[in-house]
Amino acid sequence: MTGSANHMATFFAAGAVQIRTSLRAPEHLVVIFLAPWFSVVFLSMVRATGREDLAAAMVLGTGLIGIWFVAVNVAAGAIHNDRIMGTLEMSFAAPANYAVVLCGRIAPIVGLGALAIPEGWLVAKVLFDVDMPLRHPILIVATLAVTVFATAGTATLLASLMVLSRNTRIVQGNLEYPFYLLAGTVFPLAQLPEPLRAVARVFYLSWSSELLRDAISQPVNTIIELVKNSIEETPPELVADIMEHGITLAGGGALLMGLDRRLQSELRMPVQRAEDPLTCVARGTGRVAESLHLYQRALAGGQELRRG
Repeated sequence: MTGSANHMATFFAAGAVQIRTSLRAPEHLVVIFLAPWFSVVFLSMVRATGREDLAAAMVLGTGLIGIWFVAVNVAAGAIHNDRIMGTLEMSFAAPANYAVVLCGRIAPIVGLGALAIPEGWLVAKVLFDVDMPLRHPILIVATLAVTVFATAGTATLLASLMVLSRNTRIVQGNLEYPFYLLAGTVFPLAQLPEPLRAVARVFYLSWSSELLRDAISQPVNTIIELVKNSIEETPPELVADIMEHGITLAGGGALLMGLDRRLQSELRMPVQRAEDPLTCVARGTGRVAESLHLYQRALAGGQELRRG
C-alpha cells in the first residue's frame, strides 16, 4: 500500500474505534442533547429583544458551537487519556501517524455534532414558529461537510499545544470560548470591533458561519440591497421626507419576521409595518379610485417627477 492509502486506512480505522468508544461512553455526544436547549435560550433572547432577524444566526451559532466544542473535547480527551494510561509516548512511536489517528478519531464525532444545526432549525420552527427556508440546500450541505473536515484538521493541529502542556484540560478551556466569539458563531462579525473583526476573518469558522447564514437569509439580504439602491436613486428632497416620516412596509414581504427592524438598523431611518400588509395596497388603490378628483394633482406631480 502507498503512503496515502496507509494514511486513509489509518484514518477510517481510528474513526471506527472512536465511534465504538463514544457509543459505550457517550460524553462526547452530550452536545446533541444540549443543543436544543441552547437553541431555546438563544431564540428566547432574540424574541425578547425584538431581533427576530438574528434567528438564523442563533440557530447556526448553536450548531457551530457544538461542532467546535466536540472537536476540542475529543482531541483533549484522547491526549488526556493516553497520558494517564502512559501510552502517549508509545502512540507517537507507533508506525501509524499519530496526527492521522487523532484526526480520524475527531472527524466522525464532529460530524455527529453537526446534527445540532438541524436540531436548532426544528426548535425554531416548532417552538417559535420561525420559518427559515433552505434556499440553497446543496450549498449548506457542502459547507457543513467542509466545515467538519476543517474543524477536525484544526483541532488536530491545536492538539500539539495539548501535548506540550502538562494540563490538557486548561488548554482545552482556553481554546473553546474565544473561538466562539471570533468565529462569529453567535452573532455576525459586523457586530465585533474592527480590530477583532480582522483577526476573526483568519479563523475558518467565520467563513462557514457567514456562508451558512447567507444561504439561509439570502432573500432578506436581497431586499435590503434593493431598498438601499432605491434610496440612492431617490431625489434628495424626497429622501429628507422619508427620513422624517420613515418607510412603511406593505405586501407579503412585510410579513418576514424581523424585516422592519433589520431595515431600520441597516438604513438608519424609521421603518414600520403597515397595519394590514397583505391588503393595504389594494384598499388604498380603491380609495384613490373612489375619490380620483381629490388626488389628481398629486398623481400629476408624480408623473412630472418621473419624466424629470
